[in-house]
Amino acid sequence: MRQSSGKLGCWGAFGVLLIIALVVQYWYVVVALAVIAGAVYWYLQRQKAEAAAEQAEKQQAQEKEADTIAKIKAYKQLLDDGAITQDEYDRKKKDLLGDEWDKF
Repeated sequence: MRQSSGKLGCWGAFGVLLIIALVVQYWYVVVALAVIAGAVYWYLQRQKAEAAAEQAEKQQAQEKEADTIAKIKAYKQLLDDGAITQDEYDRKKKDLLGDEWDKF
């Protein structure tokens, strides 16, 4: 079995020359393929960035909702302990829920 010493050899040199000749002959095809590849890469990167932004927005909305729920529970505990009145609790709940409060 022959081991490769890193040299191209006759057929390797011929292949390289053939590829160079084809690129020189059909340069416009190479340029078109490069432009198409660049456009596809840009599109995929933009899609990935949009997906990451959407995921971050979703995570932020979940964290805000969890924070709001925790605050409402804390105010409910204060109401149950008698530290605040029902009116104060309702006002705080409306402040926390904002427009969502009107849906109820």
